[in-house]
Amino acid sequence: MKIEVTHSAGFCFGVAKAVETADEVLSRFGVAYATGDIIHNPSVMTRLAEKGLKAVSSPEEIPEGGHYIIRAHGEPPVSYEKARLGNLIVHDATCSYVHNIHDLVKMLDKKRKKIIIFGDSDHPEIVGINGCCGNRAIIINDGSKINE
Repeated sequence: MKIEVTHSAGFCFGVAKAVETADEVLSRFGVAYATGDIIHNPSVMTRLAEKGLKAVSSPEEIPEGGHYIIRAHGEPPVSYEKARLGNLIVHDATCSYVHNIHDLVKMLDKKRKKIIIFGDSDHPEIVGINGCCGNRAIIINDGSKINE
C-alpha cells in the first residue's frame, strides 16, 4: 500500500468557517458562549478562550441577550429553542454538510422513517443529528452490532 501525505494541511471549510465566525464575534463583542468546543483543536480553543469565548453546558446558562456561537458540529433543535427563549443572539457556525444532514434527518423523520446513525452517541455532532428526529435514532458505534 502506498501512503501519500498532502503538501498542505489545514482546516476543512466547515471548521475554518466556525473559527472565522468565533474570531469575528469575539473581536466585535468581546465575550461569547458555546456549549462545548467549537472545533476539535485544543490550541485553537485555548486561543478563543483567551479572546473571551466561554464554555457552558446549556444555552440556558448564557445571560439574556448574550452571544451564542453554535459550533461546527451543530446543535439539536432544542438548543435553538432555548436560545430563542433566552433572547440570545445566535451565530450559527454549523458546517453546511452537518446542516444538510440535519435537514435530511428531519425530512426522513417526518416521513416516519427509522433513522440509524453510525457514530459515538456522546459526540456533539451525533447528539445534534439525533435531536433532529426527537432523539429516536438508533445509534451504532460498532459495525459488528449491525446484525444483532
